[in-house]
Amino acid sequence: MYLSKSLSVGTVLITIMEPHIREAYATEEELCSRVLANAFLPIWNHNWFQGTCSPIAKLPYVYDVHTKQPALSSKQEQRRKFYHALIRFVRLGGGSLNVMTLDQDIVAIVLWSAPYKHPSFYHIISSGFLRLALIDYGLRAFWKIQFIFEYNIAQIMKDAQVVVERCGYVQMLAVNPDHQGHGYGAKLLSHMLCRHVEQSADSPGVLLDCTTTKAEKMYAKQGFQVIGERAVDSDTDVDGITIPRSHPDYQEKRNRAKPYHIQKVMLWKP
Repeated sequence: MYLSKSLSVGTVLITIMEPHIREAYATEEELCSRVLANAFLPIWNHNWFQGTCSPIAKLPYVYDVHTKQPALSSKQEQRRKFYHALIRFVRLGGGSLNVMTLDQDIVAIVLWSAPYKHPSFYHIISSGFLRLALIDYGLRAFWKIQFIFEYNIAQIMKDAQVVVERCGYVQMLAVNPDHQGHGYGAKLLSHMLCRHVEQSADSPGVLLDCTTTKAEKMYAKQGFQVIGERAVDSDTDVDGITIPRSHPDYQEKRNRAKPYHIQKVMLWKP
């Protein structure tokens, strides 16, 4: 699961572990869903989707896929199910779940859709994503995801006259919070872009959507450019946490969040 190289320093031989990129095994989907959940706990739109009223604690996990994963609270379990359904949604549509590993640790994850292998509404049903949205997250959440968030993305790409089917799509890119600060996400994305060029030479590029300035800056360093954006009136605070209307600072918190709650679509051209 990992690569290594040896470095001689004086008379001491030091073995250095190097990250290894591969497609995730089916048995790792549960683990990957927990890592994804933790990576997106602070991201406003993921909290907004779920209708979170207070921050959710980090999900526990173990790397050994043969060991039963630790129990979760109801909110944590909802979040885990969301990412597990998303993994199945992308894979059933012909996409892939790719991981970067260091020793046995999964340090970064990307859900990737190649050109002409984008999931459809049929895959929303067959993956269990629709059931999760309606039953676990609720009808309001399904409306937010499908008729606000996804609608905005579709409109941006339509206005930019992008032929989506011909493009690759970064459905989700995440770095394990336990391994942040080492550039693993950028390295994994760079690897996928190189592979895209090799396998889809006639594709006009790779698309993705993002909702934070930090993510936008990282993608810009990889050569992505913003092709459009739309504001989202989430009626939440900056972190996407629901604000009770009776809260004395309700309007102030809501207004403070507006400049940050922006959806952007970015395009990378070979």
